[in-house]
Amino acid sequence: LKGGKSHTDGRWQGFEGDDLVATIDLGKKKKIRAVEIGFLQNTASWIFFPRSVEVAVSDDGTNFRVAASVAFPVRDEAGGALTETVRPAIENVRARFVRVTAASIKTCPEGHAGAGEKAWLFSDEIVVR
Repeated sequence: LKGGKSHTDGRWQGFEGDDLVATIDLGKKKKIRAVEIGFLQNTASWIFFPRSVEVAVSDDGTNFRVAASVAFPVRDEAGGALTETVRPAIENVRARFVRVTAASIKTCPEGHAGAGEKAWLFSDEIVVR
């Protein structure tokens, strides 16, 4: 389920001051064409986009190699909730396991009402194609 503009719609997973790290077992080695994941930002609720998103793959679930990564500049924009879907560029990858890591900003930035306090990272469904 894709999340909407409200962090209370029941479709978002929240991480307070922590990174998102999710490992998906595809059951067998498969060709991976794309990975996408949605994020929510609502700075008034201390929710920020991640700093970066990395997709790593593995055949055995232990030894992972980076397949793609995307820098995600911190944007402290006012104006309500923003959503963005990240699709790191993946080419010619075959693997059984997919690990997605989204790096949280950890704490609210200087100048924010919650400066220095734990920031939230909200993500919705991870899609592997």
